[in-house]
Amino acid sequence: MKTNARLFLAFDNSGPDAKACLDEVYEMFSSYRTARGFCRQYFTVEEQLCGQSNIRKAEYASFSPIYLEHPNCSSGLATFRYWLPRALECAIFDTCLSPSLPDQIARLGLLSWPQDEQAALRNLFRHAAVSWFATGKTAPLGQYWPDIGNDRSQDIWTAEILLLALIYLRIDPSSLANHMLVTNTVWSTLGLVTAIGPLCNIDDIYPVLENAEDATAMHAVLKGLYRYAQAGFHHIITYEVLMHRWEAHLARGDEKLASYLLEVMDRYEPPQMVDQTEDEKFLADLTKIISG
Repeated sequence: MKTNARLFLAFDNSGPDAKACLDEVYEMFSSYRTARGFCRQYFTVEEQLCGQSNIRKAEYASFSPIYLEHPNCSSGLATFRYWLPRALECAIFDTCLSPSLPDQIARLGLLSWPQDEQAALRNLFRHAAVSWFATGKTAPLGQYWPDIGNDRSQDIWTAEILLLALIYLRIDPSSLANHMLVTNTVWSTLGLVTAIGPLCNIDDIYPVLENAEDATAMHAVLKGLYRYAQAGFHHIITYEVLMHRWEAHLARGDEKLASYLLEVMDRYEPPQMVDQTEDEKFLADLTKIISG
C-alpha cells in the first residue's frame, strides 16, 4: 500500500519531555467544558463534574463513570474531551473500561479532531511508548492496572494500549516496528509480539459521532487503518525476526520470555492481502476525514 507522510507519521524519540507533552495535552483540551445533560438513570454526579475547576487534581473515581457508559449518557463529546487529559494521566491502562480508552477516543471521531489536538496526543503517546520500550516506565502516562495479577499480563496490556493509541494517531507501523526491533529490551520484545496479534475487535468499535450519518464511513476507515497497521507490523516483524529475538533471549538466559516467544511463533499468521482498490479507497477516505 502506497502512502504519504501527511497520512502516516514516523515513530521517533524526538519531541518535548514528559511534562511538556502532558502540559500540551491539557492546554489543547482546556477550552472544553463539562456539558449538562447526563443521563439520570446512570449518573448522580452531574453537579460535581460540572463544578470542577481544576481537573489536574481530580481523583479518577470522581469522573470515571464518564468512560463506563455510552458517551451520549455522559453528555457527549465536550465532556469527554474536557476530562480526557486527566484520564490519560491517571488511568489510560484501566482494564475495567470496555472498550479501552484508546478505542473510546477513536470511536468519538479522533481522526476528524483538530490537527493540533491529534498532534498533542501523538507526542504524549510517542513519548510514553519510547520510555516504556526502553525502561518499562510509561511516564507521562500513569501506571494503573486494576484486576491484573502478574507482571507479564501488565506488560502485554500496556503494549496493547500504547500500540492501539499510536495506530489511531496514524503513526507509521513499519517505523514503530523498526523502533521496537532496535530497542533490544524485554519490553520491546513484548511490544513486537503484541503488535502481530489481535489488538482489539475492531468490529465492536463502532463510532459515536455528533453527525450520526458519518458513523458508517468512519467505521470503515477505522477498519482500514487497523488493517493497514497489521500489514505494516507483519511486514517488519516476520517469523525469522521473532526467531532471531528468541535466540537472543535464550542466550541471555531469559528462558521464560524465550518460551513465550515460541508460543507466539507457533500462532504466527500474517494478515491476508486485500484488493488494491480497497486500499486505495481507504486512503482516499482517510484523507477526506483528516482534511475536514
